[in-house]
Order: sequence, then C-alpha cells, then structure tokens
Amino acid sequence: MHNYPIQHVQADPTEYIALSTVIVLCGIAQNEADELIEYGAIKLHHSQNNQGFLTTQHSITLQKACKLRQHFDLDLFTVAICVGYLETIATLQHQLRQYQT
Repeated sequence: MHNYPIQHVQADPTEYIALSTVIVLCGIAQNEADELIEYGAIKLHHSQNNQGFLTTQHSITLQKACKLRQHFDLDLFTVAICVGYLETIATLQHQLRQYQT
C-alpha cells in the first residue's frame, strides 16, 4: 500500500509542485499520469525546463483520488471523474465557509 502524505502539502492555489513529485506522492506511473492528463484530471498550470507544474491544491485532490483508486480498485477514467467531483466539492466547501463568515 502506498503512503499518501496529503497532510505534508499545503492547499494553496498560488503555490506549485512538479508533476514528477505528484506522481511519486500519488503512487502512479508516468504512463498513468499521461492518461490522466489526456482525461483532463491533471491540469498543468505551466511548464519549465520540460517539467510540468500544477497547483498544490490540485495535487491534494489528485492524491485523494488516487487513494480512492487504491482502496476501491478504480480504473483511471473513474479516477478522472472522481477528481472532477472532488474539485467541485472543495469549491463548494470554500464558498460555504465564505458565506458563513
């Protein structure tokens, strides 16, 4: 079983993390990451020196989806769907916190 150190990454939409690091954190192979990029589940923010970067907030969502994949033996297409729903949930939770304050 993979260790998913979600708590070590801060969810900040202005901070970025390398795709290679996210691949290790999620416990997926490069070809699986490429497939998730094709499905739109991995959204690269920018590239630098042939390395893709994504927000730390998005990396946490990917880690959660990959953890669900491990626990429930999901295929990559289903992981891509989960990423979309997890991002929607996070957005709604953020809006709810704003309305409560």
